[in-house]
Amino acid sequence: PADGLLPPPVVQALIASAAAEVASHRAKLARGESTQEMCDDAERKHLLRVLERCGWRIRGPKGAAVALDIKPTTLESRMKKLGLERPGQNSETS
Repeated sequence: PADGLLPPPVVQALIASAAAEVASHRAKLARGESTQEMCDDAERKHLLRVLERCGWRIRGPKGAAVALDIKPTTLESRMKKLGLERPGQNSETS
């Protein structure tokens, strides 16, 4: 829009989405999940979305590390810590 404002239906959808996210976090805290676990879960989901968008390419100009603005080795370390593996890879055979 020319005025730079989002249309009301978009604003309502964003508010509803944020409210659902807050409710989800409250439920996790009530179940005893730590804030670290919630942060790890959020990071895992974010990295997974970026990796899928980049076709699981880590390095190179179209790689996830560039998209995330981190070093490829840092991305690999985070993936290992969060248990993320490219689909079809089996860690037992690596």
